[in-house]
Amino acid sequence: VGVVNRMRTLYKDVPGVSLALSLHAPNQELRQKIIPTAGAYPIEKLMDALTEYLDHRAGTSKKDCFVMIEYILLSGVNDMPEIAEELAQLMEPIKDRVKLNLIPYNPIFNPEGLAKTFVPPTDEDIETFKNIVQHKYGIFCTVRTEMGQDVNGACGQLACISEEAKNTNVDIEDLYRNRKANVLYDHETGENVKRTNATKREQRLVARRRVREAAAQQATDGGAEPSSASGAKQAAAATLKELWAKPWAPAAAAVAGLVVLTGLVAVVRARAR
Repeated sequence: VGVVNRMRTLYKDVPGVSLALSLHAPNQELRQKIIPTAGAYPIEKLMDALTEYLDHRAGTSKKDCFVMIEYILLSGVNDMPEIAEELAQLMEPIKDRVKLNLIPYNPIFNPEGLAKTFVPPTDEDIETFKNIVQHKYGIFCTVRTEMGQDVNGACGQLACISEEAKNTNVDIEDLYRNRKANVLYDHETGENVKRTNATKREQRLVARRRVREAAAQQATDGGAEPSSASGAKQAAAATLKELWAKPWAPAAAAVAGLVVLTGLVAVVRARAR
């Protein structure tokens, strides 16, 4: 966003690196509203440092003697024709050595109002702004092509939009955990016996623990098995049975049989000696 003292030494510190300045406004008052930290560096000193940098790079290649000016367009804030005029006049002394990159704002989902939100500019406002700075003042200007906004993956977006998020104040980690758990997520215990990312051993341990808990509950109740404990015990036992009834179960049984047979052969040979 323009650290003046570092801009003045950039051409010496990293000679092969070009400068891109996030300007976003043509005057100090408006710039501070968009970038609160801009108060540390007045726009006049910023432009002086920019000119000094360009003067030092004047002897380099044509490609390296340009500066990219990044300018985000916010509807009703800095995208009006009068702002475009002011910006073009600010760039006038160095207009042959700057490239203005207009960046339409991408909206973010902000249900709790924690972030300051803006509104994207219309296509007409973008075109009007570009025409003023480029055709009226002769400043090279481009408009960044936005991609990924339909899935909240565009520049500046990091969001998770869903019906659940729209209707409730839910944390993004909760949304991820619920999605991973699918319909088998136990909201009371936080466990999911059949979660896809759990190992088979973990699943069996959970099921066995539930069998023990059901048995302990039965003992506590004096031997009478309540319907709830019985149901839990049966469900856990069924889970154990299901976990073992997998395509790899025959192979595991064959390996176990081979181990037993090998042991028997070893015993017979030992006795023969």
